[in-house]
Amino acid sequence: MEPIPFSNVILFVKGTKQGSGAITTGLGCGRPPYQAPCALLFLGGPSSAGFILAPCARLNKEQDWTQTCISIAVQLVSLTGKNFSFALANGKQFCAYGINNIFLLPKPDQAALEPRCDAQGFCKGASVPIILHAAPARSCRQ
Repeated sequence: MEPIPFSNVILFVKGTKQGSGAITTGLGCGRPPYQAPCALLFLGGPSSAGFILAPCARLNKEQDWTQTCISIAVQLVSLTGKNFSFALANGKQFCAYGINNIFLLPKPDQAALEPRCDAQGFCKGASVPIILHAAPARSCRQ
């Protein structure tokens, strides 16, 4: 029914991590005056170029890109770090875990995460749905 607030959304890539800070699932991630849908962009690359997150691809000797990430993790942290509840569209309360981990893994026949590229070489990253799992209802009554 209402935007879901988080104290942080943290992306983990090859031993590096970067957080968003406090956001909500509402318009503009809850950051006025933005009224567009919430979108987060995390970029990776060489630390010498100022990137916080490690790169997931590198050029090999033949000047082809080699994918080097076998997983990427996202962690959603509640405002308190403890289990929390919020109202669903049907009005029922949903109790969620205070820290939710989501993993983007390669397809079963792949060794690393591979972006989807078209014939012109434009690539879109792989994606995975973000699902909040139900925690025991009594753990939200505090």
